[in-house]
Amino acid sequence: MKRLFGVCAVGLALVGCGGEAARAEARKKLEATQATQREEEARAQALSAEVERLKTKLDEAGTTRATERRTLEELQKRLAAGWRGDASILKTQVEAADMPAALAATLEEAQKAMGGEALEQRYRQGVAKGDLALVSTVVSQWSSADGVTPVPEEAAEPEAPQAEAAEACEQVKGDFRCSVLPLGGAGDGVTQVCRLEGTGRAWVVRSDRGRLASAQLVPGDRAARYRPVRMLGPDVWMLRDDAGEGKPGVLDVFQVSGTQALRRLSVDLLRNGKTASLVDLDLDADGVTETLVVAGNEVEAVHLDSGSGALSLWRDAVLCPLVEKRTEKELEGALAACATWRKSLPAAPAPAPATP
Repeated sequence: MKRLFGVCAVGLALVGCGGEAARAEARKKLEATQATQREEEARAQALSAEVERLKTKLDEAGTTRATERRTLEELQKRLAAGWRGDASILKTQVEAADMPAALAATLEEAQKAMGGEALEQRYRQGVAKGDLALVSTVVSQWSSADGVTPVPEEAAEPEAPQAEAAEACEQVKGDFRCSVLPLGGAGDGVTQVCRLEGTGRAWVVRSDRGRLASAQLVPGDRAARYRPVRMLGPDVWMLRDDAGEGKPGVLDVFQVSGTQALRRLSVDLLRNGKTASLVDLDLDADGVTETLVVAGNEVEAVHLDSGSGALSLWRDAVLCPLVEKRTEKELEGALAACATWRKSLPAAPAPAPATP
């Protein structure tokens, strides 16, 4: 009996020990599972945060792209207005400017995208379709572009008395004459130079981005003899004073400032009895072509700064280092003039002998 009781006690002890071990093993497995779950949750939170960050960047990129697209369309629309949305005018201007192929392609892209949005083209479309609303809208926009607000007849101010009008307006007698001045190239039949004979006054009348504009030439005493050479920019004109009788004349460069076109540079085309030749090249690769004036052993270049719009006349020390890097055949005269200038420079002093 005692033996049986002892066996039972030992069995119960063994059973109790086995249960504790199983429970400890189960706790370990549970803790490992919980740790794994926490790691997965942390990873999921990190991935969610990354997804939100990428969504925010995508939204920002979309907003930036839309803004850039609107800006591009606005710039293209302004460019197309410069040639009135007419592809033939753009082609003539590109050929006359002799611009880089990349720039010409950009202008052609602007024509394709926004040429039809130019006021002239929309007006033409409205007339062709009999769309009175479109024609009315375009005319209103034209008035706004010109700074003119149509006033209804009933709201118009009464005309000033004749005496006041006479006092306010300077009365000048003279013969007013205009002649074509094709600054925009051979196809430019709009631009005119108009002179009030006997007064020395002259104006250039032109189309400025689709609206009629005028600028008084200052001085304008040589206006009757001017012939267009080329445009350095929309508001910078190079004109040649064609004196006649075999005289080479003078090269004048005008720049528009407000309602006036001021003569900024004047270059004599007769040097030491020799007539100067003109060469157009972009020497400093800034997208704006310089005009070289070459006569015998002298060379100068008319330069328009692409950033500030300032005009200057380049001479030997500035000009020759740029010319000497080029190999174009039309620069042979300029290279010869620069070589003569180099020879005229004083020889560099010999280095001092080294002290022992």
